[in-house]
Amino acid sequence: MSNWSGKGEVDFVIKEGLNVNGLIQVCWNIYDEDKKNAELKGLFEAMDEFNLKTGLMITEDSDIEENIGDKKIKYIPMWKWLLDI
Repeated sequence: MSNWSGKGEVDFVIKEGLNVNGLIQVCWNIYDEDKKNAELKGLFEAMDEFNLKTGLMITEDSDIEENIGDKKIKYIPMWKWLLDI
């Protein structure tokens, strides 16, 4: 990876061949703002590194989308994500 700071982390990287086309972060309780912000930091760093505008956050029960700057975060409950895969 070129200039990735490595200070954050992302839980899952989805690749097609050598291309990264998705990032998944897991944050069970996004209502804990400190935890949510820490998880978003790692997700944003990875989104910047791989030039992605959308990230996925798997949660306990949140099913929303949030725009933060030029990025979109999709929050989805784990049970719903498991039914979709």
